[in-house]
Amino acid sequence: MLCHWKELIVSGLFALLKITTLSTGPLLLNAFIKIAEGDAAFKNEGFLLAILLFISKNLESLSQRQWYFRSRLIGLKVRSLLTAAICKKQMRLSNAAKLMHSRGEIMNYVTVDAYRVGEFPFWLHQTWTTMIQICFALIILLRTVGLATIASLVVIILMVLCNAPLAKLQHKFQSKLMVAQDDRLITISEALVNMKVLKLYAWEAHFKKVIENLRQVEENCYSAVQLSNGYNSFLYGHHLFWSLLQHLGLVIS
Repeated sequence: MLCHWKELIVSGLFALLKITTLSTGPLLLNAFIKIAEGDAAFKNEGFLLAILLFISKNLESLSQRQWYFRSRLIGLKVRSLLTAAICKKQMRLSNAAKLMHSRGEIMNYVTVDAYRVGEFPFWLHQTWTTMIQICFALIILLRTVGLATIASLVVIILMVLCNAPLAKLQHKFQSKLMVAQDDRLITISEALVNMKVLKLYAWEAHFKKVIENLRQVEENCYSAVQLSNGYNSFLYGHHLFWSLLQHLGLVIS
């Protein structure tokens, strides 16, 4: 964050612009409904609202693309930096340190850990923008349906409480996946380093079976992680919440 704080602030501004323009959609739709009912404030209000809707949707799309692009670019820089630092550190390891850190573990640092650190810039903005998005949604609902917004607030609180055990289960599956990846990478590295010994004693079939079993365990853990992610996206996805909110004006009319 200290190295890329300027880029993080710029991407955060684009994220804020995206959330702000997204919240104008339901308001403009509600204004269109009032015009259709004959409650126009002035003569060409419909044309003005159409222009505003066009501008807001273009700004929403452009800001979202800039947010995603800049966040992924920062993550790519961080992953490259960490990979170079790990490689440089590996070249200076002593023989005793090499016994404590195997090649599989070091490869796991590069392929898994550095990747997850690189994902931090995107999820950093995703966290606080989601909170602002929920606040905007509650304000729009309060303005539209009044005290009935309390029911939606209760639902949001219940969803957050119900998400806690699912998040713990997802963390459990992710930890198992990390262990499975470490075991597979360590075994593959040992087999490649000692390939002459494997060929000499004809142990290729045995080690192939061991690696395939480890790969099957990793595949099962990965399937569990992806299923938990799918459940989380299906049950608590905010995109579905906003699509319902955008059609709220049509439902009320």
